[in-house]
Amino acid sequence: MTGSRGIERGFTLLELIVVLAIAAILAVIAVPGFDRLLGDNRLAGTYNEILAGVRYARSAAITRHTEVSMVLEMTDSQSWQLFVREKDAGDENPLLTRIGSLNGLSMSGGSVTFGKLGERTNCGDPSGACEFVVTNKATQDSAGFSISKSGGISAQ
Repeated sequence: MTGSRGIERGFTLLELIVVLAIAAILAVIAVPGFDRLLGDNRLAGTYNEILAGVRYARSAAITRHTEVSMVLEMTDSQSWQLFVREKDAGDENPLLTRIGSLNGLSMSGGSVTFGKLGERTNCGDPSGACEFVVTNKATQDSAGFSISKSGGISAQ
């Protein structure tokens, strides 16, 4: 493009290539960090969903004055389901249902039952440890919590 004084304006091909090269280098540097950020967010989101389910089960047991169970199960290698049910209600009408994707995560923990005072009356773990842990397979970062016999929940 020619200006009023005959000076050409615009970018040269060399300037455009340099800018694109710099943008490509920045993208290569940023992608691994972005992958880690996504993995950390998946880990935190899944952990918070399970923790919310356990807290809801305990709260429901106290407010309804009955035993309430929270069951966490893997539906296949890529997804999980969480159910909160009253002791004698059966499978038809859970109080709470959550479904999520594992997508690079692994989980441990199975079920817990709370009594009408909020105490833990049963835990699916035969050792009685009653721990729930979510782990990012790529980074081995994990987040978890344990449930005491009194029903208290503490982060690990």
